[in-house]
Amino acid sequence: MDIKVIRRLSFIAAIMVLQGIQLCHAQTYRTERLRQIASTLSLRLPADVKSSADLGTVANRGGKDIYAATNAYGEVSHIGYRLFAPELAAHYQNEPLFQFIERYLLELDLRIDGKTADVRMDVDQVVFTRGTTALLRSLTPQANFSFEMEEIRNRFYRLTWTLEAEGKEVSMVIPANCQLIIGANAVELELMAVRDIQRAVAMNPQDILERWADAKGFRGEHVLVLDGGAYMSRYIRGDLYVSETEGRNHPVCTPWQPMQSVSNLMLTGIANREFPLALTMNRYGGKRDLLNVNLSQYIAFCLAEGCKLYFGVKKQTATELTGALFAYNQQFAYTHLLDVTFPLSLLSEPKATGEGIRCMAYVYIPTKLLDDKLFTQDFSRVEK
Repeated sequence: MDIKVIRRLSFIAAIMVLQGIQLCHAQTYRTERLRQIASTLSLRLPADVKSSADLGTVANRGGKDIYAATNAYGEVSHIGYRLFAPELAAHYQNEPLFQFIERYLLELDLRIDGKTADVRMDVDQVVFTRGTTALLRSLTPQANFSFEMEEIRNRFYRLTWTLEAEGKEVSMVIPANCQLIIGANAVELELMAVRDIQRAVAMNPQDILERWADAKGFRGEHVLVLDGGAYMSRYIRGDLYVSETEGRNHPVCTPWQPMQSVSNLMLTGIANREFPLALTMNRYGGKRDLLNVNLSQYIAFCLAEGCKLYFGVKKQTATELTGALFAYNQQFAYTHLLDVTFPLSLLSEPKATGEGIRCMAYVYIPTKLLDDKLFTQDFSRVEK
């Protein structure tokens, strides 16, 4: 081979290696919206950022500090003006909402989509009933203000700040819309779910059971039932069925109590072994992805988002049980729906047999769009 050709190929190979290195170390962003913000601001964030970290001030616009933060996966999950002290979000247990306000005001100023602030807010149905964006943007974590928040379940938030020094008030209404607050459309949210479910890590069983720590209990015929409430139907429930062994309560998981056992598993994933899921993700446009994950991963994904889980039994035969798992996020008015077909042989096999729980997932469904017929179909009462 000609020496010039060899040199040329070597040069191309070297460039490809360098590009590969740059790609491997490129900063990842939680959403495309955050990537656009970073590009518009010409941010140069380090690639080796820590996970779940405040990255500090990364830019300044009009004398206002802009900061960034990462999530548990090391992705940049927030870029916005620094307006609120962390204690405020912690008090209301709603960090995503306060981060949305910080990011949204920055988006309005940057005109990411080319729209003016008024047009953008009109499209998003974000309304300032008193005060202005400029007044809200003037806040700092050290500012002296009083704050009130009203949540109209599944509909919107009304937030009001009273600035003590200026004697002025800002009040805004934000729809409880997961696409708006997260900053991603339905297609991107589905892709995010595909990614997050596969990398979710099973939670500590005690942390999961803590959800029933204050639940009212009553004795059934064979078990103690811890009341977990109902979702849309009296037969779609978050109840935990427990039995007492050696003075301790354990979630029921036996082939002799299939309805209670499957319900427990779908709500907690707690067992002496992993239960594999053959999970088909039903995505926008008729696209489908097959994920081979464990039940505990899917549950960890839902709980990490702040969802509460409910399970309804549809039908039981000699070989399988069908039902539906609802992961409801009240703060942002969406539901993850998992249609479940559970082979009952899984309850009696001491080891995994290769057969998994067959599931079809529909994620980030706006609660207001759920068809009422979904909850009036024939769900079965779980025997107590």
